[in-house]
Amino acid sequence: MPTCSLHGTINYISSKFNVGLPDISFYNMVRDFASYISDSLDDILPDESRLSICNELEIAAAEEILAFYAYRVVSPYLVGQERANIEEFFNATAKDELDDHFVKLLNRMNELQYVPTHIFDFANIQSTAECEYHTPENVSELVPILEQNIESEECAIRHYQRIIDLSRDLGDYTTERLVKEIQADEYDHLSGLNDFLADLRS
Repeated sequence: MPTCSLHGTINYISSKFNVGLPDISFYNMVRDFASYISDSLDDILPDESRLSICNELEIAAAEEILAFYAYRVVSPYLVGQERANIEEFFNATAKDELDDHFVKLLNRMNELQYVPTHIFDFANIQSTAECEYHTPENVSELVPILEQNIESEECAIRHYQRIIDLSRDLGDYTTERLVKEIQADEYDHLSGLNDFLADLRS
């Protein structure tokens, strides 16, 4: 077969069996099947590689719990300029962290047949996480709270980049794609926090 590209493969099949080029639905079917096979192969990882990735995913899951808590626990008590908008942003971001990111990480660990026993005990959440949880000291001061969450988002972005690099190096492209999606959300959160902080300082 002269080429490994999807288009080249279909052209080869057409010429080999003396059939006309298929319509777009056939292209889509082959593309979807190739994607399915790729995802299936991703999950056939050596135990050492699988455990290395899942250990990082469990750390990230603990950090997502702390991120949820950091946003949600203070949101009803904020005061001052931009309070209403920041409260809405914090609640939406908290939902992202728990209902989307945390659940995706749990599901991926389950797909990789890994049980995250460290985070089964809530007392282990902070010790499992690498990104520090910052206890709010004064909810009437919005700037320090925004700064704390900016630091947490920056830490999360760095950690997700580490997982992306590790997954790519070990050939787990499903985890790489998943974590890139989560990291993109964290960049959005960071941008929103920086915008609020700039408004308050202007």
